[in-house]
Amino acid sequence: MSRPQPTSIRLVVSLLPWVIVGGALIYLSPAIAHLALRDELTATWLKTLSRTGYYPREASIAAGISAIAGIVLTLQGNGQQRSADEKA
Repeated sequence: MSRPQPTSIRLVVSLLPWVIVGGALIYLSPAIAHLALRDELTATWLKTLSRTGYYPREASIAAGISAIAGIVLTLQGNGQQRSADEKA
């Protein structure tokens, strides 16, 4: 079995934070809808979800941290790829 290329590892590492951001945005969609619409229906939706353990504040913190990590890892991977291309 061959070993994975460093480029593939950098790609996967820079992709993971964005997967977390996407999942957090899906989880936050009821809270985002409530902020955008301020409707009685979305308020009822949030009240019902809060009874089952819906915590949008924690998800937004996770999304923010993951977005920052994703930006840093993506920029770092791009810089490493450029330096590898210049050496070749």
